[in-house]
Amino acid sequence: MPTQIPRIRTVEDDVVVVRDAFVLTFFVNESHDRLLARVAGVLALYADFVGLGSLPYRLDDEGEVVDVRARDPRALVQEIFHRDAEADLSVIRLVGAIDDETGYGFKYIGDALPDPRDPDLRNLVSLWLPTELCDEVGWDFIADFSSRIAAMLPFSYGYGSPALAYRNIMQALPAARRYPGLDIALGIACRVDIDDKALGVYWLNFFGDVLSANLGGEPQLAARLRAPITVNRVDDSRLVVRLGTGPEVGDNNRRIDLPLYRQLAEVIESQLHVPGSVYFPDEHGLRDAEAMAAWHRRFLTHE
Repeated sequence: MPTQIPRIRTVEDDVVVVRDAFVLTFFVNESHDRLLARVAGVLALYADFVGLGSLPYRLDDEGEVVDVRARDPRALVQEIFHRDAEADLSVIRLVGAIDDETGYGFKYIGDALPDPRDPDLRNLVSLWLPTELCDEVGWDFIADFSSRIAAMLPFSYGYGSPALAYRNIMQALPAARRYPGLDIALGIACRVDIDDKALGVYWLNFFGDVLSANLGGEPQLAARLRAPITVNRVDDSRLVVRLGTGPEVGDNNRRIDLPLYRQLAEVIESQLHVPGSVYFPDEHGLRDAEAMAAWHRRFLTHE
């Protein structure tokens, strides 16, 4: 039976600055101009599930909040996905609340690819669900929904995991250090040089064609991973590895380990990637590359 996902709310000045949620993130090696229609389809599927009313605010190009509750949903989607179709960079962000208290969110960051300055850059698609909703619909539904999203995108890598939504990572670090199964990866930093590798180990692990091949494909992965871990195909060349029926987060305070996560980490160690863009701060607010590397590799037993 999966460990109960902890309900985490950190409040500062009457504002929720950290909360638990479920995140589904994909890194995509396709240029913005060819990817946009697919991303619009992903948002449509997401909105069909949660209702577009769960995302009443949009952040504009200057980061200002726009209230879109009175907009016609179809017109809003048309505006969002066609306003800069010819731009080299597109950032689309919809949120459930200005202070992240709902657990809903949708983010797309896209560039023209390949980028000669950053050849390992990938575009980013990320969406968020409240933990309470996942519990309500069940984790089998969430796994199936995640795989449907994956099939719509030409991803090189992706994952689905319990996570912490936060304003400042310093506010999220105490809970993340206690519960190693909670994701706090900063996608905008990780996408810069991820190439075709994996950021870590999660409940749902989506391996693109290059990554799947580098890991030996479905037969070798299935042979090296024991039940209840499952290895299934997204399509002919891409895989999804699921670590049990539902996600677990562990608890370092209570010495609750995550053996399934450690098992997969050992198998894919050669393909684990630590971002070059350091987004972990130390207690003085300076970049802490060692702490970030340790977090990305936290399930490797020999470290």
